Amino acid sequence: MDGMRARSIAGRWPRRLLGGLLVAALIGPVAPAGAVRVTSGAVAAGPRPFNAAVLMQAEVAGTRGSVTTDGKIVVWTDEEGGLIAYALADARETRLLDGPARRDDLAVADGVLVWTERGTGGAMIRGLRLDGGAPFTIAAGPGERNSPAISGGTVVWRDRRGGNWDLYGYDLAMGSEFPVILGPADEGAVAISGSTIVWEDHRSGRWGLTGFDLRERREFPITAGPDDDTAPVLAGDALAFTRRRAGRTAAAIVLRDLRSGAERIVVDGHLAQRPALAGDLLVWEDWRDGQPNVYAFDRASSRAFPLTRAERAQTPAIAGAVVAWIGAGEFSSRVTAVRLVKPLPSDPQDPPTVTDPNTRYFPESRHNLSGAFRYFWGLNGGLDRFGLPLTEAFEEADAQGARRQVQYFERAKLEADPADPGRVAIARLGAELTRGRTFPTVEPFESTDSRVYFEQTRHALGGPFKDYWADNGGAVAFGLPISEEFEENGRVVQYFERARFELRPEAADPRQRVGLGQIGREALVERGWLAPQSR
Repeated sequence: MDGMRARSIAGRWPRRLLGGLLVAALIGPVAPAGAVRVTSGAVAAGPRPFNAAVLMQAEVAGTRGSVTTDGKIVVWTDEEGGLIAYALADARETRLLDGPARRDDLAVADGVLVWTERGTGGAMIRGLRLDGGAPFTIAAGPGERNSPAISGGTVVWRDRRGGNWDLYGYDLAMGSEFPVILGPADEGAVAISGSTIVWEDHRSGRWGLTGFDLRERREFPITAGPDDDTAPVLAGDALAFTRRRAGRTAAAIVLRDLRSGAERIVVDGHLAQRPALAGDLLVWEDWRDGQPNVYAFDRASSRAFPLTRAERAQTPAIAGAVVAWIGAGEFSSRVTAVRLVKPLPSDPQDPPTVTDPNTRYFPESRHNLSGAFRYFWGLNGGLDRFGLPLTEAFEEADAQGARRQVQYFERAKLEADPADPGRVAIARLGAELTRGRTFPTVEPFESTDSRVYFEQTRHALGGPFKDYWADNGGAVAFGLPISEEFEENGRVVQYFERARFELRPEAADPRQRVGLGQIGREALVERGWLAPQSR
């Protein structure tokens, strides 16, 4: 390190959501599951890693402001610099401090809010305990101060009291200030997570990043290349920052593992700035569409995705799975907070932007059908037999614990063989849906042309249901009966291993007087993935 710079480190830092099956009979063994070996490829594409559930929105007069969140509250400034907090647990909005004042650079952690406040006597770093009490001053006096960051009871900021930019810290428990970096060179924006501090360090005509471990009182270099590395943010051992190459206005956003030094470029080629980081989630202000929007990157899945596409969304903040930002309009702004939740296979999907001949998108249900599932669905009755897809294909554990790809439809569930994903079958969804229910059985009798007895399940089949069962694939398509005919929800029904038959005497076409119940939809409602349909 530069020996001419004086360094002083002091203090102690304590989700949500068949026409005969002739193909099955011809291609391969079908009993009892009706599986078909399909050679058209995989059954599903993975969904986006997170959906954004809106937690709150608030209109703010003016077009500038600052916002922060700790995952429990969202705090922002209004046009006069007043501080407003919104508690996510009970949707309660509170005005913390009135204006007029010049407040910005908000940061919050562990129940303490800090910010920069400017007045005629210079800039101050101020704080407020959100559980009550009066605001307090952390640093004041002549000169500029900004970029406060807070973690684990320690506040750090950059300070120009000595004529150049230095770094200072404040121990909230002790109520005492301490210098972090003092010297003739300028220090830039600073970040802190636990006992690690990272800041912009200007040397040799460029901005690099330097770190310090408060526990070990050890300074360490982080980046030392020819580019300008700025705007550091920390979450444990993960560091994100912007990297601008010489002669370029656009900056890349880089993720770096502080332990290994491994780096990953998350976005490049257009203006991207103001990263924020929490756990495996990185968010930033992205200008790829010619105006600012908020994008996110999930480190676990290595996927980036937009959170906004229709407003000038700026200055994102993140804590846990909560992301907040300010959307700037012409005369006013809007504060928005969302929670990033793992998507359910039942979540509606946007129409594909690029046509895939192997995939069919259904705008009616907003789901895709592709690969082996699409091939099986199309060859064995399609829409008339199965109905619309209600989920994407996804992995699910069966009763024996084996994991397999499945896809739910209005009237059925299809499943793929775990050992051979191209081999598709109709799942025993009728049996699954009625698990725990007891249906009265019948005494054995000799089967006739009009009524058949099934010894395996001790149930009988006759009348229109027998005709429909025999004409449309029988046991291969529907399995064996697992109930007798009975009235349910105002209809005469009968359950089978893979279906439910419903009698519809009101149908004008005799061919429509027996239909299949929507057991796929009902199974998803039972899971809580879909809302019940109004009757």
